Amino acid sequence: MKQLAEKREHEKEVLQKAIEENNNFSKMAEEKLTHKMEANKENREAQMAAKLERLREKVGVESPFPFGREFIRAPRFENWLNKAE
Repeated sequence: MKQLAEKREHEKEVLQKAIEENNNFSKMAEEKLTHKMEANKENREAQMAAKLERLREKVGVESPFPFGREFIRAPRFENWLNKAE
């Protein structure tokens, strides 16, 4: 009886340790993913800011409408065109 109780206690400890390790692994994986997503977001924002800056420089140096304003008349460009005036 005593051996059976000890065996069950050992199995319970092993199971508890496995659950704890699994929880730790999940937590670390989630933290790593969150960090990676934040880094990717910062990188995307930096790239977009650099592209916008290059666009602003280009617009400041030469006309943004090399083929005339009517060439790019489209609803999605209307706000941009109005700002350029």
